[in-house]
Amino acid sequence: MAYAVLLFAVLGLTPLWLDELLQLRATRGRNLLQMMQSVFTNAGAVPLPYLAQKAALDLFGFSTFIARLPAALFGILSGAVFAVLCRQLELPMPRVALLLFLFLPLQFRYGVEARGYSQGLFFCVLSLSLLLRLRSCPTTRNAFLYWLSLVLGLYSQPLTFLIAAAQGAWAWFSQTGTRLKLMAVSAIAAAGLSFVPWLLIERHVQKQLGTMDSFWFSADQISRGVILRELAGDGYLCSIPLLILAAVACWSGSLPPSSKWLLLTTAAAGLLGPILTDALFNYFFASRQFLFAMPPLVLLASVGTCDLWRKGRRVAAAALVIALAVGAAAKDYKQATQPIEDWRAAADAIALRLQPDGCFLAVPAVDLDFYTFFRTDLGSRACNPESYPAQVITATSPYARTTGQQHMLDSLLPRYAKTDESAVSRFRIAVYRLR
Repeated sequence: MAYAVLLFAVLGLTPLWLDELLQLRATRGRNLLQMMQSVFTNAGAVPLPYLAQKAALDLFGFSTFIARLPAALFGILSGAVFAVLCRQLELPMPRVALLLFLFLPLQFRYGVEARGYSQGLFFCVLSLSLLLRLRSCPTTRNAFLYWLSLVLGLYSQPLTFLIAAAQGAWAWFSQTGTRLKLMAVSAIAAAGLSFVPWLLIERHVQKQLGTMDSFWFSADQISRGVILRELAGDGYLCSIPLLILAAVACWSGSLPPSSKWLLLTTAAAGLLGPILTDALFNYFFASRQFLFAMPPLVLLASVGTCDLWRKGRRVAAAALVIALAVGAAAKDYKQATQPIEDWRAAADAIALRLQPDGCFLAVPAVDLDFYTFFRTDLGSRACNPESYPAQVITATSPYARTTGQQHMLDSLLPRYAKTDESAVSRFRIAVYRLR
């Protein structure tokens, strides 16, 4: 309950940033057909997070709080199911595990961000819980519920297929009954097949539009300690203690071998799978892709903490947990209170400076939609490259490349002189007038 209150209290503290706007462009003020067309053209997108956000916006109207509300609700539900998972595994310190999970920066971030990752995480945790339920009671009903959680997970975030595949490998190769093996693997296979039609249609649409042409994967994206630094969402202060505690659990006898291998298998799939997937589809690496490895990794870490404590190594256990907690708290506070950028403020600043004889030039040009998301009137004031008026206002976003800025300057100079320049959030807004 306290976590839910905290999450709701911070939802509207920071302005929406680029990644959130990319999703909101498809859900705000769009009918269902228009929304689905946008989903198909967005790399890696699936419909359920968009539908959840659209339902919230249609029901309550647009605001930063409402845009982020579905993510917060699924973040809270993830914690609730995680608590059930702790009981199913009979963890000796379930509250420690739950607190680590709730406030781990990577998990916390997507509970306060208007995107679909917490929704995918919820179904990921739910599928793990339902698999354990299926293990204890292999009935057709439980197999159906397990299959349903996998399907909903795939249509919430495709990378959940990595966790599902790991669960299937565990079920098949572990010392489980034949009935469980067949039920689990069949459910996973059926869930995968249900996703194939969407995948084929989406890839066809994106191939026609060249959507993936702007993305690429390279070894530089995961070099120089990037993986270790980004693992838990807060640099080394969270990642290193988390991995050490999880490693301790690998040598611990606190967990039954079957449960331990389930957590190890799913954690490994959640950490290594995204990198291999990015390389296969030539997509860029991002730390958010590790999100689905966090539940099993945190469960292992809590077991490692308990093992150190019981063996008398309480100073080591306390030091590792405190380091993790301090790092997590500092990062969570920063994510909840410090804006990444403020498109609304930039749009308002542009509108304030625009004169009747002026026009607005976004750098890069594709960013125009993000300004007009907040100020629709700016759409009609966009510059026509063939005939600039007496005044030109340029807005350079944090994502502008140097080449784009130079091209913009080349198109204005030497006919225009800069009369004013100011910084708004992370944007640079300049005013030019004819010489």
